[in-house]
Amino acid sequence: LVPNSFHYLNARDFLARHPRATLRLAPGLHARVSDLPNGDELGPSVPASWGPGLEHRILGPVRGVSEGALFHRPSGTLVLTDLAFHMARFENVWERILWRLNGVPGSFGPSRSARMFLLRDRSVSAAFVRGLLDWPFRRILVAHGEPLEEEAQAVFRRGFAAYLDGPHA
Repeated sequence: LVPNSFHYLNARDFLARHPRATLRLAPGLHARVSDLPNGDELGPSVPASWGPGLEHRILGPVRGVSEGALFHRPSGTLVLTDLAFHMARFENVWERILWRLNGVPGSFGPSRSARMFLLRDRSVSAAFVRGLLDWPFRRILVAHGEPLEEEAQAVFRRGFAAYLDGPHA
């Protein structure tokens, strides 16, 4: 699975190691990156091969960028790629400074790049974020940072409050 418009660099190597695998792509990615291997674009329905325990929602494409969020129902786990970061630990102070300069929040939430690219259209973003809250997730896994194991729904609501409250929500 290439869940968004940015994490595709290892797709070709993965398929070379697993030639019988089916590649699933975030919507619009093939148009944006034409030399990707052939794959099936994610649509509104979950691929049958995923089974009944996995669900997804797609944000976008917005300006050619999209992201899929996954929900694993048996474990109550929400899986996000670049929509949110949770950088709680750092190797050293310089690493912390570098992440902060790059717009990564000090707690769970969207980075500056997510706000600029994925979440720019407030009405679309608010609907997507509210849709994620329809899932009864108890934990959150992110591609960048630590898992959230406690109070996941409350932490998610705080991190995305700007998209849940106010006139655009």
